[in-house]
Amino acid sequence: MGRKLSFSGAVPDAKRDWVTKTSAYTAVSGDALLLDSSGGAFTVTLPASPQADDYIDFADGAGSLGTNNVTVGRNSQKICGVEDDLECDLKNVGWTMVYKDSTQGWRIA
Repeated sequence: MGRKLSFSGAVPDAKRDWVTKTSAYTAVSGDALLLDSSGGAFTVTLPASPQADDYIDFADGAGSLGTNNVTVGRNSQKICGVEDDLECDLKNVGWTMVYKDSTQGWRIA
């Protein structure tokens, strides 16, 4: 089972070109994703071969993450040093994930 996102934060840099996602998607470094799960839960898969300092911005795009979770699939890399996917279920939050290395994997910034 995935880890739960358990913090609240502000939406990362609002000047970015944000793209709304409503279904399964494989992210690439530099993405800024507004997650709209109002139509149901889905998975965003992290890149398979990230490099140090790759990053992806996420934000709840419709206030629906508290009802329909979005899973961030780790794609064989760790998330915060653990081999678990990340289950995002907090409404109205934003966060950035940055890739550090193969030991820590993706970190939440």
